[in-house]
Amino acid sequence: MIRIGICASPDKAEAVRRAGYDYIELNLSATAAMTDGEFARAKESLAQAGIQAEAFNVMVPPQYHLTGPEADLDPVKDYLEKALARAAELGCKVIVFGSGGARRVPERWSAFDAWTQLADYLKMAAPIARANGITIAIEPLRKQETNIIHTVKEGAALAAMVDDPHVGVLGDTYHMYAEGEPFSAFVEARERLRHVHTAENVTRAFPSRGDGTDYAGMFRALNEAGYDSRVSVEGACKDFDAEAAAALDVLRQARG
Repeated sequence: MIRIGICASPDKAEAVRRAGYDYIELNLSATAAMTDGEFARAKESLAQAGIQAEAFNVMVPPQYHLTGPEADLDPVKDYLEKALARAAELGCKVIVFGSGGARRVPERWSAFDAWTQLADYLKMAAPIARANGITIAIEPLRKQETNIIHTVKEGAALAAMVDDPHVGVLGDTYHMYAEGEPFSAFVEARERLRHVHTAENVTRAFPSRGDGTDYAGMFRALNEAGYDSRVSVEGACKDFDAEAAAALDVLRQARG
């Protein structure tokens, strides 16, 4: 059965467990930037809550450049070796490569070269992920957030360039809606689909009953694709405890 989690910070671990989620999804860049003491406290928060960080997002912070003439993989490799080791220690199974700032293509830089650079980055990152028992999921982002890889179809194409079982694609229903991409994209990408994000279509709020987003249709498409991994809530809220619990109820009902 598809597991349901939610993107949050470590201090929300107990609230996430109390709401009934299967896992929490953390921010990798923020986790990597923690001092040893902060990391120890985050680890303790998860342990006390009895919940694992099975997924992480924001794989690469924007100070690193993955495309263009300033791209340099050596410092990124050093960063990933520390970051993914920490993620694995917290239970990570999948890491989301969104990182719109890090992958943004400079003006007048060749799109072909940028795709090649992203493939090279993922070929470098894949062995580090593999060594930590982690799979990378390329996240397509809407055009407002980056200027390369906007659809699940494009993300799957990039994963095919890398051709590594530890590199696949993510489908984020909010970005899919913004780009006009239907849920059938999940089916088309089935062999490379590694993770899913969801939220209300327009404002990216936590799922709520009657918000107009077809969560049942999402799960039908995922079932058709043979997907049985994870779906994370990734959105905005005003009252985390109440809205997180309500979102889980909506998704459980939609999942069936």
